[in-house]
Amino acid sequence: MLRSMTWLMLGLMLAGLCAPERAFALDLPGIGGKKKEKKKKEEEKAEPAPAAEKKEEAAPAPAEEKQEAPKEEAAPKEEAAPAPAAAGEVTEQEMTLDADGWAVYKDCKVGDYVEYGYPAQPGMKMRMEVVEIGANTVTLLSTNQGPGYTQKSKTKYNFASTKTEEKVTVAGQTLNATRSDVTSKGAVVSRTWTSKEIPQFMGGLVKSEANGQVSLELTGYGRGK
Repeated sequence: MLRSMTWLMLGLMLAGLCAPERAFALDLPGIGGKKKEKKKKEEEKAEPAPAAEKKEEAAPAPAEEKQEAPKEEAAPKEEAAPAPAAAGEVTEQEMTLDADGWAVYKDCKVGDYVEYGYPAQPGMKMRMEVVEIGANTVTLLSTNQGPGYTQKSKTKYNFASTKTEEKVTVAGQTLNATRSDVTSKGAVVSRTWTSKEIPQFMGGLVKSEANGQVSLELTGYGRGK
């Protein structure tokens, strides 16, 4: 009986060694377990490794907007001022004034002069001298001196009737006025309008122009009671 059991056990063991693992009912320690572990390891090796997570690519930094420097506007070109007369040079001009101005010069003689200084500006002075006298004309030589320079100009004044009677509207009123022109080389350089209808402590001045531009204009007047 014992001998029969021994052979039975031996047969079962041999059958287990020869049969595939899935048909082997007895899980003998040290035999079937090792094969399973080996197979498991092979399967683990066969399995593809999980794909590495793609690193998120850093978004490109926004391009810095180039700020253009504000364009500087070209400064308007200043017209060059006429060069002052050289030392000893005399500039000459001729002007026509109203005949009323002749009363100031009718008794003058060649050689008459006046000279002025400027206390606030030491070294500066002005001299005006009569150099010619004619029929209703006078020529004055003006000399301006200062530290390092001397300027001379000669002006011939012709006195003739340049007055024109006309109406002028100023300060909301239309006034009877007298216009007087000053001309140089045939062109009007200044005009004044005066009226006897307003207080006379400014000579009745209503309006004045210089080179075609209004330089002074009456804006109001009144009389006391």
